[in-house]
Amino acid sequence: DDKVIWSLHHIMRSDPCRRATFGVMTENTKIRFWFTCRAVTLVSKPFNFCTQSQHPTYFFCSLVFANDHELAWDPTIQRECVGGKIQHDITDCRKDLVCQTTRVMSDYNADALSDRGSRVFEVRLKSEWNINEGHRTCRIKGFLERL
Repeated sequence: DDKVIWSLHHIMRSDPCRRATFGVMTENTKIRFWFTCRAVTLVSKPFNFCTQSQHPTYFFCSLVFANDHELAWDPTIQRECVGGKIQHDITDCRKDLVCQTTRVMSDYNADALSDRGSRVFEVRLKSEWNINEGHRTCRIKGFLERL
């Protein structure tokens, strides 16, 4: 259990694009499903996947055919490689302003599994990215609301 919880926690703290994550643990013929978000971690009762094959079949089919937002990917944050470095494009809720991160200023609160997951980024307006070398930067604080 500790390894699964650590893995789920690692995904949540290292990826600002994630709102939640799923996990599966098998042991002999027993299987358990895991779900974690910033508010709660849920785990199913173990069941025998040989005799109750409809549960894993439904679960995996649901994952395969789900949209990104149904898999808990944040639609307002997109990952992009810029100069060999991973940056994030953050779109506001009206979709009229896109900022690109230049660095993470603080991600202290992102480490707690049951917290808001706040991060502070230094960003530039994406529309100004190639205008000149004297780009103005600003700070943006992003957090995930509890589901």
